[in-house]
Amino acid sequence: MREAIIIGVIVGFLFFAGSATLTALAIKNATDSALWDYILWAGVGGMLVSVASLAIFISSQVYGRPFWMPVILINLAICLGVLGIILHFSDTAPNSLPIKQTALTRQLGNLSNNQLKASAIELAKRMRAFEDNAGLQMRQAQPRYNVKNTKEQNKDDLLKYNKIMDQMRTTMQTQFANEYLGNAREIINEITYRLRQIGIFPPYVDDPQPMDEQNLSLLRDGRVVGWAPISQLADYIERLAGRLK
Repeated sequence: MREAIIIGVIVGFLFFAGSATLTALAIKNATDSALWDYILWAGVGGMLVSVASLAIFISSQVYGRPFWMPVILINLAICLGVLGIILHFSDTAPNSLPIKQTALTRQLGNLSNNQLKASAIELAKRMRAFEDNAGLQMRQAQPRYNVKNTKEQNKDDLLKYNKIMDQMRTTMQTQFANEYLGNAREIINEITYRLRQIGIFPPYVDDPQPMDEQNLSLLRDGRVVGWAPISQLADYIERLAGRLK
């Protein structure tokens, strides 16, 4: 029994040391990327699992208590608890986006809160103007109904209009992705990161119109769908910027 306990302590210590090293590396190399957050919590979970497993093992050796079922259940509970923490605070939670360290993010990181807020508001204005202009072009392309035309002619006009609309939406979506989408992502990421630093995490319960699936689809995939999706995203950026002090 003594030899088994010694071996168990050594194995538990090695596992604990490895998890602690992983946690230390995550803290030392932490960036805005969510990867190091996952590594950090994996290390914390590993330390908790090693301590719990060693305690149950020693108890089983000294007092003859069951080992496998308790260790499986307790470690499962620890893993689920750590996973819950990761899902709650990670950047893949609802109403947030993965934060990636890029050149633009570093540039935004050098701005003061007031400068970042002004940049966000300016971007929101340009996004609304872009969508308004695209909408105006679509309305101007709409054919006028002519009572003198036959049903077949009006039907042909409608088919041509639908084809033109598809082309214009594709063009608008491509242009938005090229000129605005990257900036919108980066500004949201930077503001969200700063809010997290002062303990404000999404979803923001007092937001009258929180980030929804339409906004997330636009940000992640660049898909312009729904009613005024770009303007709605611009509104969200302005509300988010308004939280900066």
